[in-house]
Amino acid sequence: MLITGVVVSIVLTIIVALAYGFYESSRKTAELRDRLNKAVEQAGDETKKEISSTQLTDIVAAKMGTIIDKFVPKNYLDNIQKKITHSGVKDMDIAKFFTNKVILSGMILVFGPILMKMMGKDVNFLFIIIGAIGMFFLQDMDLDSKHKKRTEAVFKELPSYIDLLKICVEAGMDLEGTFRKVVEKGNGIMRDETEIMIKEVNMGKAVTEALRDMSERIDFADLSSFITLVCQSQEMGLSLGNVLKSQSEQIGSKYMQGVREKAGKIPVLMLLPMVVFIVPAIFLVILGPAVLSVLNM
Repeated sequence: MLITGVVVSIVLTIIVALAYGFYESSRKTAELRDRLNKAVEQAGDETKKEISSTQLTDIVAAKMGTIIDKFVPKNYLDNIQKKITHSGVKDMDIAKFFTNKVILSGMILVFGPILMKMMGKDVNFLFIIIGAIGMFFLQDMDLDSKHKKRTEAVFKELPSYIDLLKICVEAGMDLEGTFRKVVEKGNGIMRDETEIMIKEVNMGKAVTEALRDMSERIDFADLSSFITLVCQSQEMGLSLGNVLKSQSEQIGSKYMQGVREKAGKIPVLMLLPMVVFIVPAIFLVILGPAVLSVLNM
């Protein structure tokens, strides 16, 4: 009980500290908004618009970022940033991540007792604290779930992606032109990430460097190995066609192996529904008339 109390106290302290920072940021943001609106009015801009709630959230998140940098360990922030990147969420950063955590936890702490009173129940603060802690970590679980789905999608897309690259190289295209053709003809996560990579190349980044950045964004072991081999072939002057051909066969066989493994698990997964739903129905059809006959005798 003592350890539990200490853990709850620490978590509550963190939540209160972040909530206080959020409150201070909101207050300063409101002042900033008023100054901006007055400045626009004085300038006589007829097309001025009120600052939207989305813009306010961005400003508050920016203020939260300075608070987070002071109180949260850098290693933890780096891990969170990797989670955000690997999950493929484009419109989120660390500041917004923690802002959402504080808002979700604060909603439980504020509205939890009110809802319990409305339902005619006694306020259970332990239940509310546990709910607030759960909501605080809900964002982490959401990122883990998105990362898992993203990895599964890349696993399915990678064989056809490499096959398309191989066809383009065999047709005589260079590496950059090959990836541009993939953006034109492909679809899915790999196509989107390749488009980002092409934009980075257009801005002056080397193709190999842009490929390594794409590997870091996706975080899939087979893709990382493939990109490493492609970059080495470019740097050492090896034949890209042979590399793509060997990788196409290797990734394709691994994909088929994964499909066979999933197919092999289907009978096991079907066993429980059969035992719970189908077998009782069969026994009812077979033994039902016999039981009725015995009862009527």
